[in-house]
Amino acid sequence: MVALLVCKAQAAHLVGDHYLWLGNVEMAWHCKNAEPLLYWRRTYRSLGDELFLKAFEELTLPYEYWDHEAHLRLAWNYIKEYGKEAATPLVKYVSTANHT
Repeated sequence: MVALLVCKAQAAHLVGDHYLWLGNVEMAWHCKNAEPLLYWRRTYRSLGDELFLKAFEELTLPYEYWDHEAHLRLAWNYIKEYGKEAATPLVKYVSTANHT
């Protein structure tokens, strides 16, 4: 767990097909050593993955960080994002581009 908020509900409003809950925070806790998560495009990601992918795609990831683990991390994130079929050519292209 990265963080915990204990809230007292004040109101709930229907917005489209979701509810917007408003409340007062009564207690807050966070783990100082945990990496935060980001919910984007219907999946959870670590902020570290977002920065890693950005550096990789912009070819700013230092060559010494491009190892087998990084290749697997890239492939896993692309598969989660695009699906296996669409991710395969991206992984091959970026892998080739990063070695030049």
